[in-house]
Amino acid sequence: IDMMMLVIDITKGIQTQTAECLVVAETLIDTLIVVLNKLDLVPEAKRQDKIEKVTRNLSKVFAKTKFSPTMVAVAACPGASVDQAPLGMNQLLQTIATHTPVPNRTSEAPFLFAIDHCFSVKGHGTVLTGTVLAGRVQIGDTIELPMLRLQKKVKSMQMFRKPVQSAAQGDRLGICLPALNADAMERGLASAPDTVPTITAALVSVKKIRYYKQAVKPDSKWPITIGHFTVLAKPTFFALQGARSLEVGAGAEGAGAEGAAGEIATAAPVHQESTEFDWHQEYLHLPELLGPAMASSQQWAYLEFDAPITVPLGSQLIGARLDADPDANQCRLAFQGRLVESIKNQDMSQLKIYKTKTREGSVDRISDR
Repeated sequence: IDMMMLVIDITKGIQTQTAECLVVAETLIDTLIVVLNKLDLVPEAKRQDKIEKVTRNLSKVFAKTKFSPTMVAVAACPGASVDQAPLGMNQLLQTIATHTPVPNRTSEAPFLFAIDHCFSVKGHGTVLTGTVLAGRVQIGDTIELPMLRLQKKVKSMQMFRKPVQSAAQGDRLGICLPALNADAMERGLASAPDTVPTITAALVSVKKIRYYKQAVKPDSKWPITIGHFTVLAKPTFFALQGARSLEVGAGAEGAGAEGAAGEIATAAPVHQESTEFDWHQEYLHLPELLGPAMASSQQWAYLEFDAPITVPLGSQLIGARLDADPDANQCRLAFQGRLVESIKNQDMSQLKIYKTKTREGSVDRISDR
């Protein structure tokens, strides 16, 4: 994702869903444009004052994030009438053209294609439409539909209704495959053969989302959203001993977290996030996920999924309490992470996680002999 537009109702401001979209944006992107929508609902005489007031208030919110976005007020269809000219749309298009960064594309990674639609064309085959997420593809290549466990050869391709011989990362594309039942695939992935695994358990580098105010504990299953899937998973949290806690006790929601934070508090330097897991190290079990103020060490999670999922390694994920009331004015997104490794049963015996135990007692008597 190169850029994101955050649409906010100018008459209501930030709502719970808006805040959660902002959390997702902080996780995924660096460039954000804010669109203040429904400008036509504000009386014309008060529009400029309303825009300035909302912009000031939102600027205070974004000052606490990594963004300093440009804000554009619009009404795409004023009064729900096609006879009225849109408001602010030219300015929005100019803002998009000015602020969207030119991404660095690469074709060296294995081919990965996000399918958003699938339909049959009589006499030709089945067309998959979507976006090339990584790598490149050309006519005659064999690609895999990992969710169906099928491999097919690319018959033809089109880009904006024009035939093409090849496509690379970032391209919107239609891929025609022979002898594929269009009803078997709606959304999902296509990839280079044998590059997208189906997994039932995974090792994940994980961080608690700072806006989530409750404890993130491993004593219950969490809805995990990853790719096109949302599936329940049982987490086990752990961290490498020998990382310096920035502020022991800050952000912990229970005595268990404080104990874990104290255990990993040493004079080691502040960590930088790693995407590789060291199987030779010993890791401290965490009774709950530590907040950003405490966790200067890389935190990890072992996730056991209730159902198999087919996703590429390196995929980002979010754990959330989706059963919480969306109108309760609290963030439901609890933690985010990245899929590092697929775990099989035999791998678990190599995972070294320990728990600390303490005992307390009182001195009964002291004798000097």
